[in-house]
Amino acid sequence: MAYTVIDLLDKIILIEEMAKEMYEEMGKKYGEDIYMRTIVNVLVREEVRHIEYYNDLKKKCKDEESIDFHLYDKASFLLNKFKGNIIVPNVGTKEELLNFAIDFEKKNVAFLIDIKGRLVTSVNDSEKCLYKVLEMIIDEEQKHVDNIEKFVKSH
Repeated sequence: MAYTVIDLLDKIILIEEMAKEMYEEMGKKYGEDIYMRTIVNVLVREEVRHIEYYNDLKKKCKDEESIDFHLYDKASFLLNKFKGNIIVPNVGTKEELLNFAIDFEKKNVAFLIDIKGRLVTSVNDSEKCLYKVLEMIIDEEQKHVDNIEKFVKSH
């Protein structure tokens, strides 16, 4: 069985779903704190939006574009390792929550850049759907980081 861009996107979507669940669990801890719950709800909505966007990206790629087994295996290992680091943190203040979110999302961007670097092995790869999709995902995740940082600076 050959692995495709769709297989990789499914794994990335799973990470987004886990991040959404992590933020939802964090929201349950804040009870009556409207400010903290609002921040968490915005983070959850962003993850839902990412999931929808990445599902749409799957439709743009041809399923027959395969990924070399060894490259996919390395990427899959990194994806699974990253998933293992998605845990609900113990944060008590809005600053801790926002700093956690920025750090988590920056790690996500770095992780995706690492994946792209491992999967793109030649100049011709930049024309493939895999490269283009990873670029779009990295751009989307970086916008998420930028938005959180802008929010922190404005409050």
